[in-house]
Amino acid sequence: MKDRVTIFLIGVEEYINLPSLQGPKKDVDKLYKLLVENEETKLYPDSKVKRIINPNSSELRSHLSQYAFGRTADNDILVLYFSGHGVPLGNNDYGLCLKETNIIEEKSTAIPLDLLRFSDIVETLSLVAVDPVFILDSCYSGQAGDQINRSLTELKKNIQREVASSYALLCSSRKYETTPDGKHGGPFCELLVSVASAVGNNAKLKRKEELSLKDLFAEIRKEAERWTDIKPLLFIGDTLPDFSIVRNAFFQPREETMQKSHRDVLLSLWNEGNPTSKSVDELFLLGRSVYTTYSKLSYKPAWALIEKPGKGLPIKLTERGISFMKGDIKIPLAIRRKPESEIWEPIDNIEEINLTALLQL
Repeated sequence: MKDRVTIFLIGVEEYINLPSLQGPKKDVDKLYKLLVENEETKLYPDSKVKRIINPNSSELRSHLSQYAFGRTADNDILVLYFSGHGVPLGNNDYGLCLKETNIIEEKSTAIPLDLLRFSDIVETLSLVAVDPVFILDSCYSGQAGDQINRSLTELKKNIQREVASSYALLCSSRKYETTPDGKHGGPFCELLVSVASAVGNNAKLKRKEELSLKDLFAEIRKEAERWTDIKPLLFIGDTLPDFSIVRNAFFQPREETMQKSHRDVLLSLWNEGNPTSKSVDELFLLGRSVYTTYSKLSYKPAWALIEKPGKGLPIKLTERGISFMKGDIKIPLAIRRKPESEIWEPIDNIEEINLTALLQL
């Protein structure tokens, strides 16, 4: 899935006709560090993450056009982050203010040729079947919520439903509100980075080596409620692919170590050299801990000492289990499950034990 993802980090702080900003480049740098440089969270190579600083309208259109026409497959994913000035365009559209954008003060709007309409981006990406993730960290960015909802309503009439709802939109502020700017970057970017760096500490996520936007989404919403200087609007489509966005800094792979209860199960099934089968109820008589751990002996390929238990089926040794009980092979004392798989491997540099060592547990 990561091969389908491209990330644009756009920051505009040097304006010709509008007030300069202090934070957009720092926002871009923070996200780039999170995604590409931080050893604990980086998941993407530099080639997948494009930093675009202070572009004019033609330059940004060129970047988007090259991306749109340079792809070879449908349903790629574009994550587009924009930090800079933004302006509502009527009631249904929103403009990304670029280096040369100028505002008509008496009408509180911008000259369309000097900016990039949000609707143009949505239409372009839908035409080439891209699943978009928009992160708008700009003044009045909540205005885009109306536009994407309207656009998706129209798109659903013409393209498959799963494509139309494969989007996310994270807006730093509600309609007609401004987003704070600071010399160290904006609070919305800080919120995103802090959540992406810490949410993996959640007990439900510690077993995941990589975190998706869907993993982060609920926590972003929850954390945003605690902030007083921004009130983001957050949208996510029903069929947005569950793609990984950062490595989990708190990832803890599942590990298992050979225990006395495992030994008791093996000895019971070995039956003093006459291998037999046992029901779950019979194993339960060996002790309560046996009842909860016996199935771990089936984890393969590292152990694979008993047949994988099936509901109602008797438990018995595998050929590998018999070889171990005969003293012909050794097994790792502790094993670890490969992320996102059912494959169990020895923990690095772990001791291998034979039957004699097992009997000493």
